[in-house]
Amino acid sequence: MADNKNSNSIFGTDPKTKVVEAHEFSIRGHLLRWYDTAIQISNISMVSTADLPIPRFPYLSPIIAIAGMAMAADEYSAMQGIGFLLIVLGIAWVVWWCVKYNDLHGKKYLNLSLNSGLTYSFYFSNQDFMRQVLQVFANIFESGTTGNKTFNINTQVGEIRENGVAVQFNLDE
Repeated sequence: MADNKNSNSIFGTDPKTKVVEAHEFSIRGHLLRWYDTAIQISNISMVSTADLPIPRFPYLSPIIAIAGMAMAADEYSAMQGIGFLLIVLGIAWVVWWCVKYNDLHGKKYLNLSLNSGLTYSFYFSNQDFMRQVLQVFANIFESGTTGNKTFNINTQVGEIRENGVAVQFNLDE
């Protein structure tokens, strides 16, 4: 199912931004649909792309680890235990950051801003495919309608189908 989350953890504290984890959506007539949501295309005021924000390096982690080393060097066994715990905590924090950094680095999201001020953000790990989806929206905005075309967009496979036929866009021009 679609997982519309409040974006407080990744995208700031704006309650009007919703992260959409839908692997498939479609544009049919004047509607954009995914799982349990349908939006009129005419209500989309802007489509944009942006990098996923990368968490800042935890600068306190080396300080915690160094403090832990100083405590672990102490002769008292209680202080040594706390020192080793601080070392592990400092290292674990850096490892967590590295995992998050590697997971988010190079990924993008497509923002659909509505007239109401609400923004839906779709994850894309393939930048070229995201540009193709952006081009689909640009073509629809230019023509004012999809007519009787149906676009099925599968973000997991990286495929756009127009009336059931796979399409590719030449974006080099």
